[in-house]
Amino acid sequence: MIYEPREASSIIKNGGILLYPADNFWVVGCDDRDDEAVQRLIQIMGASKEERVVLLESDRLLNACLEEVPELAWDIIDQSEEAISIVYPKGKNLASSVLMDAGSVAIRYVKSTHCAKLIQYANTAIISSPALSEGEGSPITFAAISKKLIEEVDDVYRPEHFELSGKNTAMIQLGYHGEIKIIRG
Repeated sequence: MIYEPREASSIIKNGGILLYPADNFWVVGCDDRDDEAVQRLIQIMGASKEERVVLLESDRLLNACLEEVPELAWDIIDQSEEAISIVYPKGKNLASSVLMDAGSVAIRYVKSTHCAKLIQYANTAIISSPALSEGEGSPITFAAISKKLIEEVDDVYRPEHFELSGKNTAMIQLGYHGEIKIIRG
């Protein structure tokens, strides 16, 4: 178990799979550019493409992950007070299995300090998938996480102070010409 974000980021940087709290639930993640790590995450989680989201702490890495950033995206990112996921038309510099249909990619902008620091220290976006729980839904407590999952990941990042909302983040899809579709409010 790791308690410091810099140490946790070394798991990501070295191709490992990390269990950690995001803004809303516990998630499992890895380096979004590492094909082998992403394939292992998919194998562990069985996550569909719709369940995989790339996490960023700010727009600092956005241009590195996208062919083109729709103009409307900047306003949405700036105005969002909570974590938000945006599906963009075309990703780049990502593991091929991170991309959804027609090359689109879902990117979530995290708001929690502990998650943002993890991404900053890793110096890359992190692909994530909701952790498996012993019961229904995604876990908001460590005790609710499947013991089998804890054994399958390389390590667990458990920051000292964090709070999980337990609610899904809003998700929208943007097009290059101002198109917007609300997927989840």
